[in-house]
Amino acid sequence: MANEQTLRPGEYKLTKDDQKKGGAKSVEVRRQRKKLKEGLEILLRMPSTSIEAQIELKAMGFEDEEINNQAVMVVALYQRAIKGDVAAIKLIAELIGEDPELALKKARFNYEKKLDKMRYF
Repeated sequence: MANEQTLRPGEYKLTKDDQKKGGAKSVEVRRQRKKLKEGLEILLRMPSTSIEAQIELKAMGFEDEEINNQAVMVVALYQRAIKGDVAAIKLIAELIGEDPELALKKARFNYEKKLDKMRYF
């Protein structure tokens, strides 16, 4: 734990120049992330070049215009999940807006709430 004698107020403040450099670097990193995201979105929307994937997705009922890299990745994730891959199951739940941990916490809360009510009777 910090000793009050060792704490020196204002010792770690950044100069205006350091703050400016940090802000500029932050903007640069944000721009790079945005470019990366845009590039990935373009790649995901592109038609799949894998003949095997196209055949498999058509067999699953996908139309030709629906078969893109994103669809191939979703099917691959789905296949891992149905084989029991817990990480894939969690990712799918997260992607569709379900949070199994939150559901478990809610169930636990409701259970404890019922127990509390039973204690008072």
